Amino acid sequence: MMDSLTQRRKAVVGDDASARGGVSIKPSCCLSFALVVASDFLEVLTILHPFPIFHLRRLEEKKYKTRRMQRAASLLPSTTVRLYSTQAGKMVKPPIPLFGIEGSYTSAVYSAAAKNNKLDAVEKDLKALQAVVEKDAKFREFLANPLISVSQKKDILKQVVTTKLAASDLTVNLLHAMTENGRLKLLPQVVKQFVKIMQVSRGEVEATVYTAKPIDDATQKEIENSLKGFTNKKLAIKMAVDPTIIGGIVVDFGGEHYIDMSIRSKLKIYTDLLQQAV
Repeated sequence: MMDSLTQRRKAVVGDDASARGGVSIKPSCCLSFALVVASDFLEVLTILHPFPIFHLRRLEEKKYKTRRMQRAASLLPSTTVRLYSTQAGKMVKPPIPLFGIEGSYTSAVYSAAAKNNKLDAVEKDLKALQAVVEKDAKFREFLANPLISVSQKKDILKQVVTTKLAASDLTVNLLHAMTENGRLKLLPQVVKQFVKIMQVSRGEVEATVYTAKPIDDATQKEIENSLKGFTNKKLAIKMAVDPTIIGGIVVDFGGEHYIDMSIRSKLKIYTDLLQQAV
């Protein structure tokens, strides 16, 4: 190895440097010489002590993860404790793991809301905001319009959510952070994850009942009573209309389990039987 290091040095310094009793380095070679020395040092350190290098890489990865958390925590107001600080013990973790960029925003707003006792208020705000997004096409276009400046979009959003929805400051800060970072398109995923967190914390199971046509209150009550026998947890039932099922009902338990009692599924079974070779 030392021969290799000597050859690198000669390539940068020159063969006649040692003959003059000193090292003569041209100004243009200073950077190259420094890079060679640093490379040689890392090479020797890696061979003699491989674990410190690995430990340094782990530290860099940890610092990168901390910076990402602190960036997501920018949605918190100045008067609120910074939850994604270096002291991880101050963070209020959600009851279920969250992933992706939307998971970072959801975790941050959940932690802030928990420390300020505003979980129910933020959930109410996000549900109301999601309802506006689903019903108002112009509002959806406004959120997705890249020609509107960030400052204008923040001002309009603040006016809408505070006057029409009476939203909390945490919800406003969430929207501002997502606007500044160009993440408003992730708002539906953030709302969905936050609602899921709240349901889990309350011991609820979400169930969406699909029918071909709208049903009356008596039929809805009968369906709800029947579904309670499938689980010991509290059901959060939501009714929806899907004409493609033709008739009957389809129950979706949070995307994890399905009960398909629709005419569409029965027709498919009969069709598959008829198409089988006799």
